[in-house]
Amino acid sequence: MAQRMMSVTMAMVVVAGVSMGVGLAGGGLVGGGLVSSARGTGAVAPSPAVIGVVNMEKVFADLAERAAKQAELEAAGGAMQTELNNGLKEGQDLESQVQAKPDGPEKRAMTERLAEMQVNLRVKKELFEARLDKRRADMFRELYAKINDASKRLASSNGYGMILASDEGVQIPAGASAQEVQRIISLRRMLHTAPTVDVTAELVTMMNNEFAARGNAPGSK
Repeated sequence: MAQRMMSVTMAMVVVAGVSMGVGLAGGGLVGGGLVSSARGTGAVAPSPAVIGVVNMEKVFADLAERAAKQAELEAAGGAMQTELNNGLKEGQDLESQVQAKPDGPEKRAMTERLAEMQVNLRVKKELFEARLDKRRADMFRELYAKINDASKRLASSNGYGMILASDEGVQIPAGASAQEVQRIISLRRMLHTAPTVDVTAELVTMMNNEFAARGNAPGSK
């Protein structure tokens, strides 16, 4: 991390030097006046900010807590699917009985019951999908809040002035409309970030260690 801070600081110093050179070349008296004024008032130049960048897609992919919650979602989805399959099998059996039944009051009653079962099955399927979607949305919202909090703590402990979410990986899809291309370009905030400012691994390691410390180590359940 010290090497990253030094490289960012050096870059800021070089930029500051170039800016000062331009200012002196454009007007020596103005530049000299600024220097004299700063010295006279005892002003101290602010320290350059140390920036960290994280790849949010990779953070989500590598978080142990995300994997654990995803496994819970898949287990819940599997149980729901089993219940739907059982209902479907029951409906298919009833449908076979209806087809084999001669016309009459009993067949009409069975047909009505079959129609009711089919409607209930469709409603249950939509309900299960809505429940899973809500749980998935809750999972991502909670994880994002934890990532945000962990980023603040990482910045505080390691001296980062800011931690940004990189959008370098956003690609313009082939065949996109002109409007869509312009929208994607306008939303981009980063064209390039050096690997030296990437703190994704640090953030993931910290969060995974904290997750394990809460009794969620792999194989503990």
